[in-house]
Amino acid sequence: MADDIPQACAMRGGAGRPWLVIGAGLYVALIALGAATLYLAIGEAPLNWIIAAAFVVYAPVAGYIFAARGCGNSAHRSVGAVPGHAGEKRTAAFLLHLPILLPAWLAPPIVAGVALSAEWSVALAAVAAAFLVEAFIVLPLVARLAVCVRCPQRHGCPFMSLDAWR
Repeated sequence: MADDIPQACAMRGGAGRPWLVIGAGLYVALIALGAATLYLAIGEAPLNWIIAAAFVVYAPVAGYIFAARGCGNSAHRSVGAVPGHAGEKRTAAFLLHLPILLPAWLAPPIVAGVALSAEWSVALAAVAAAFLVEAFIVLPLVARLAVCVRCPQRHGCPFMSLDAWR
């Protein structure tokens, strides 16, 4: 069953196995950096462990829901998600499911910013910076250049094309 997912994406014009594995690995790294950022930023045990563990559970679930429901060409469609959308419906689906994913991408830097404004920590600053680079530079770049590049819906996708927002 696990082998069906990358092949299903590749059949629909996706990136295929190597880039899906790299993308998944980068998302796992994002989750680890986010959990480490929250752990260091909160600092008080056991609350820091609880928040970091909740993030480790929430982030992959949110990513899966977003990929399955917000992306009409995702590999996750092969496991019962919604079919591809067209035009405005695709943009609406993307925007509808974006709030599910945003806490996983915004909570770590916001919490780190608040913690760093109260007390400077080199370790927290380094982990938060690594999270920001991973979340807002590396992952989008890999997705745009490799994972989503052959998607047949890329021209109308809000993530791949600014024209979709007009």
